[in-house]
Amino acid sequence: ADTASGPLLVSLHQSGGIAGVDETLTVYADGRVELTDRSGQVRAGQLAAGDLEALRSLLESPELARAEDRYQAPGADQFVYEITLLSGAQPRTITTMDGADHPAVVGQLLAELARLRPGGA
Repeated sequence: ADTASGPLLVSLHQSGGIAGVDETLTVYADGRVELTDRSGQVRAGQLAAGDLEALRSLLESPELARAEDRYQAPGADQFVYEITLLSGAQPRTITTMDGADHPAVVGQLLAELARLRPGGA
């Protein structure tokens, strides 16, 4: 999955909620970040070196490596988060949702990705 911005590091697909959110946040190895919304509009940004380093250390943490692939929660209208990890030898996806009992590292990664969204929306 190489593009003009180099290899992909991680992507987060967020969907659901009452408003029917559907957007994808993609972070590339060179720190470029793109947010694609449901209509296909893309907002781009560039991460500071420190932010990219913090994200990488989360992605490479042994806690994240031990996380399961899916965490479920009961109910409707929650946000569903699909985190695709591309930095390792084997790409993998972790799916979780609001209210799910996922490990702290998954919550930290979601919070970090939310903070790094371009456009501040």
